[in-house]
Amino acid sequence: MANIKKIDKMARKGLLLQAEEYETNNIVVIIRFQNIRGSWISITIPIMKFRDPMQLYKILSSKGFPFPSDYDTHDFCLEFSQYEFMQTSLLSSQTGWYKSLDEKYCYILPDSSYGADYYPVIYNQNVCDNKNVPSKGSLEEYIRLLELCKYSPPAILTVGVALASFCLFPFGAETFGIHLFGTSSIGKSTLAKVASGIIGNPSDYIPWKTTEGGIEEACYTHRDRLLVFDEAKLIANDRLKIAQRISDLSYFICAGQTKKRLKSYNRENNLYVGGWELTFISTGEFGIIENAQATGHLKDNGEKLRFIDVPAQMSEKYGIFSKLPDGYDDSKNLIHDINNILLNNYGSLGREFVHCLASALNEDADNLQQNFCAHFDYFSNNIDVSVIGGYSQRFLSRFAFTYATLIQAKEWGLIPWSQKRIFKAIKKMYALALNCIRDDKTILQEGLGILEEKLSKDNENYADLADLSSKEDIIAEWNNKKFFGKRIATTLLWIIPSKTFKSWFMTPKQCMLVEDYLDDLIDKDDEGFALFSLGYKVRKRAIVLNNRKLKELLSKK
Repeated sequence: MANIKKIDKMARKGLLLQAEEYETNNIVVIIRFQNIRGSWISITIPIMKFRDPMQLYKILSSKGFPFPSDYDTHDFCLEFSQYEFMQTSLLSSQTGWYKSLDEKYCYILPDSSYGADYYPVIYNQNVCDNKNVPSKGSLEEYIRLLELCKYSPPAILTVGVALASFCLFPFGAETFGIHLFGTSSIGKSTLAKVASGIIGNPSDYIPWKTTEGGIEEACYTHRDRLLVFDEAKLIANDRLKIAQRISDLSYFICAGQTKKRLKSYNRENNLYVGGWELTFISTGEFGIIENAQATGHLKDNGEKLRFIDVPAQMSEKYGIFSKLPDGYDDSKNLIHDINNILLNNYGSLGREFVHCLASALNEDADNLQQNFCAHFDYFSNNIDVSVIGGYSQRFLSRFAFTYATLIQAKEWGLIPWSQKRIFKAIKKMYALALNCIRDDKTILQEGLGILEEKLSKDNENYADLADLSSKEDIIAEWNNKKFFGKRIATTLLWIIPSKTFKSWFMTPKQCMLVEDYLDDLIDKDDEGFALFSLGYKVRKRAIVLNNRKLKELLSKK
């Protein structure tokens, strides 16, 4: 065994490695050497061929391996093939998650890996010209940025969708995307930058005009992380072309399969090219459904699940914000500050999240799974699921998954928002997205069902005016957002504070449809509400409904 020292020296220099292929779990041997021309050569050999001296000789000879001049080449190959490796590394041609045969997880980026204590990683950059995934600044500054976004439900959603990309593979979820739409200058582009900045450069956009091959490569290089597209209006001026382009590409992206036709993937030492799971975000002035309907290019239910329309405007005055945090009286100044923080702080949150996720998966995957599912179920069970067809639960699952991801991130100290705020934000965005795919009749029927439930006798928020003996009691109940019942002879009247009535429904549109349906039952002032006497000279604006007439009307719905 005269050549063992030479072989050991190769191994110590990293010229001889045993590795497990990321995609196939096959064991291979990597041999690196300089040929007689001084060029570096790298050969990847399946372990079975490496252990066969004759096969090994043929491969090394064909590649110009510099056999020792003082030793028989066949004897050298015999000893070489019997070399015992001290460790097995992970050989990867793709970023994202790897799961070994012994159930250990590793998340790979071009410049680093997480969970790789079990497997040192060899990243095969030559297989795919993967973009760098930069990180800059501090995690603390990025979290401060998120705190500025606390009154923006669309921002909370987009951050959740970005983080959800890391969770798809470990928890067996499907690829999906959201399309944030609304008028110009409300902050949509900033939302996309905030989401993109979670794992890389905030300006890492993919043009919608990119060829299908280019989109394929982008999906491949963004495996298990967020893919952000530029403004949909940049595709074309023709809304039909926009609708068709987005429809075709969203189907392709969600299929998660490569066509294996890209030249960059067909190199000599190419590894198996797998598919992808990811989340994606786009922005535009019009919703995808709106574009499709305007052009007759109607979306099927499957497409609505793949790429979800989400209105981005929360208020006329503040755009993507429902209100502004302390210290701001103008949304433009707030967006300016957010963008300034993004210039020098990005990439850290995503890296810390996958670090926590990989550690949790490798320490106790079952416990993490149970915890994540509990968050998922909490959202699903505490929200009104509307009847929108056989795919309603799958539609809801996209938002429940995003919610669970955010709560998991919060438990690791990476999200500054409260659980209550996260729940309310995702619920609101779910309701708004749901309204984009339902007709008015469905929205109304759901709203009337909510009304019936709220007015049930067993409702704990109901207060009988006959039981209230003072002005103070009435005011206290009113401030507690309770609604009232009052009997005039044999007639039962429901007296509902306007703010309370509005809060019952999932969206302002649903509230408006219910009000219109009840129009003949409501005595209204110019603003649509009655000024009603509650007793003890207390007069309040409220919606007043005759219970008998209401039941008659609801029986006809």
